[in-house]
Amino acid sequence: MASRSEPRIRYCRAPDGVSIAFWSIGQGDPIVDAGHPPTHCEAEWRLGPIRAWYERFATRHQFVRFDTRGMGLSAREIQEYSLDTMVRDLEAVVDALAIERFTLVGDMNSGTAAVAYAARHPDRIARLVLWCAYARGRDFFDDTGTRALRDMADRDWHMFTETASRSRFSWSADAHARDYAGLWRAAITPRVQGMLMDSLRDVDVTPLLPRIAAPTLVLQREDRGVDVARRIADGIPGATLTTFPGGSAAPYLEDAESVWAVIAPFIGDDAPVVAGGRESIHTILFTDMERNTELLQLLGDDRWRALLREHERPRTTTCSGRR
Repeated sequence: MASRSEPRIRYCRAPDGVSIAFWSIGQGDPIVDAGHPPTHCEAEWRLGPIRAWYERFATRHQFVRFDTRGMGLSAREIQEYSLDTMVRDLEAVVDALAIERFTLVGDMNSGTAAVAYAARHPDRIARLVLWCAYARGRDFFDDTGTRALRDMADRDWHMFTETASRSRFSWSADAHARDYAGLWRAAITPRVQGMLMDSLRDVDVTPLLPRIAAPTLVLQREDRGVDVARRIADGIPGATLTTFPGGSAAPYLEDAESVWAVIAPFIGDDAPVVAGGRESIHTILFTDMERNTELLQLLGDDRWRALLREHERPRTTTCSGRR
């Protein structure tokens, strides 16, 4: 199966009138990914490893991504960024798609919003997945390295994005980190980045953890604080905690298969695909173009899109045989 075409961006409005961008692909039980701010739901799709990860979910599910206010394709000129605005933006997207019950994924900085939404709307959450999340903002933003990054965001924006990207991927995957740094600069301004870091630093959703009724899977990198993840898992009734080695915030790079092997059964994706009443084998090929960020800058947006569409044009090969 060739890579899907670029998702169609849609828009809705939060209760306070702020425009929120989102897309939806696939069919089946819905999964909403609250992202890991800063996000750019269009530019993310152009990064092969991220796109391939999203397509895993969309194989059997309706998979939804969106940009919270202040970043990506959502309204950029904002005066407030907080836990409440993140939850309001999530509520707006879910209501726009008329989704009644769904699996919610919270990654890193969106983990607190996922916890808050699940506690406020227990009847709508079928499952909750938390990846490298924290319940108390100070657990993340009060370490020495993050405080240095906060200062750097005001002084040297380019250096901040390059350093923060490499820190996010544990100083590995250098090519992907460079591409992600470019995405970061496209996704958010230094002003909103500072607003995000300052507001989330004081968030604490620990009191909300016991109110979560949905089955919950807590996933954490060992170098990012097993104690942080354990406090979350201990606070949510019946939650399961799984840790992975290293410190990369990406679930989709070197050990993607190991991470997916834990997520898949939790969301019901471990059963074989059945077609026509018989088990069938499907081969999925994910492709990417090298130096895509450089090409985007060289060609411009319109010519880049045309090139991307040709790259992703479906090509079908049929083969037969028996096992």
